[in-house]
Amino acid sequence: MIQELSYIGVASPRAQDWRKYGTGLLGAKLSPDGPDGAIRLAVDDVNYRIAVHPGKVDEFLYAGWAMANESDLHSFAAHLDR
Repeated sequence: MIQELSYIGVASPRAQDWRKYGTGLLGAKLSPDGPDGAIRLAVDDVNYRIAVHPGKVDEFLYAGWAMANESDLHSFAAHLDR
């Protein structure tokens, strides 16, 4: 089943503020911006785990979840289908 939350993406009209907030308060490292200008923050050795996209309102956009293996992924997908 799901092992961990791998990444999240949110939108915010104050996306640029995350450069200071993410590095200063969260202790994250800035990664290169996304193609749409998203602020990307790394908290470990992965390129980034948090993406803050420019948006008109604050909203949750997506999340990525890690599975142990392909078998667990298919099992979880079947569970969602049911």
